[in-house]
Amino acid sequence: MTYNYYEQLNGYTHLKTLGIGYHFYQGRYLTAIGEILDTDKKTILHIPNVNAGESTKDKRNEVDRILDIIGRVTHQDATTGVIFVERTDGKIIKVADLVNDTPKDRDKIVAYLRDINSAADMDLIIALGMAKEGFDWPFCEHALTVGYRGSLTEIIQIIGRATRDSQGKPHAQFTNLIAQPDAADAQVKLSVNNMLKAITASLLMEQVLAPNFTFKTKRFDDEEDTPPGTIKIRGFKEPSSRRVKDIVESDLNDLKAAILQDSTLLKVLPGEFGK
Repeated sequence: MTYNYYEQLNGYTHLKTLGIGYHFYQGRYLTAIGEILDTDKKTILHIPNVNAGESTKDKRNEVDRILDIIGRVTHQDATTGVIFVERTDGKIIKVADLVNDTPKDRDKIVAYLRDINSAADMDLIIALGMAKEGFDWPFCEHALTVGYRGSLTEIIQIIGRATRDSQGKPHAQFTNLIAQPDAADAQVKLSVNNMLKAITASLLMEQVLAPNFTFKTKRFDDEEDTPPGTIKIRGFKEPSSRRVKDIVESDLNDLKAAILQDSTLLKVLPGEFGK
């Protein structure tokens, strides 16, 4: 059976296209991020780890600089932790700061994000290590990641945050903002860019947009129509708990990714997996 990602997109109700882009910058990323960050799109922005070469080593200042690039901070809601930023055109942008590692502040904004039920509830999420695996924000249109990521699984998880089907979301975008290569030749830069796109696209087709089927028990007296994407099997044992059901139906790729990155587990696996 062959099932490519074009067929997967065609199976969505709203999301029909996916873009992958790599943008190069010179100097510090904060001087270039304003060109890539579009606050009219629902965005998850991952800033670089403090130990990465792209980082300024001051994560709190980086968040403040990004907010200044967007506009003027008017206030922060004391109950939810949402930051309100006014752009130069007067539009108010709602921002969630997940870089702030103060438990009290982070718990407030995380609780708010869990209860989001409309696109108007949030515009931009700024994160460092969070909002990758197991994080669901269906309204996200753009996953913007700063800096080179050594883990391809991490890239897959980040892209997956933007590929949830949602009303009013015909296109999803993944953008990686990385330092410009030292090579001065334009053709070399183009080749590097195309190579990175090919690597990400191959991973994307294999895991992020994998076929999504729901399996249910087929009963003898079952006369209901089977919805698209659902396969009924006689004698099939359905999940025994809500958590197992969530893993089987939506979190399986994230679970496999976590297992295959566990160095302790890989050592005990036989054959090629354990090497």
